[in-house]
Amino acid sequence: EDAIGRNEDYNRIAMLTRTLKREELLELDVDTVLKRLYWEEPVIRYEPLAGDKAPRFSCNCSRERVGRMIVSLGAQEAESILAERETIEVGCEFCGVQYQFDAVDAAQLFTSPESQITSGPATH
Repeated sequence: EDAIGRNEDYNRIAMLTRTLKREELLELDVDTVLKRLYWEEPVIRYEPLAGDKAPRFSCNCSRERVGRMIVSLGAQEAESILAERETIEVGCEFCGVQYQFDAVDAAQLFTSPESQITSGPATH
């Protein structure tokens, strides 16, 4: 199937799904909802993944990684932020953890041996 066909399929599914009322979604079981929405379509329903195969939420952010990011900004930029706000605050947009670095923390970032290795590739 080509991209146009897939796009038309998606649009059709989206259009049918928009007809679902809030009450139906809250009150009916999954199979009934699927039958009502897609009664003309062959619906295949798979068992949800469980255990090690189940999708899970995880984040690999850390204070160390955020510190390396601050070092990559450079000492002058870090000092500028500290002069303006007293702390450097960085929030992970994935998990919501907030990291704060005061002037002492920032100074340690730029004086520790690890901060000398700043020209390598970024890690994501």
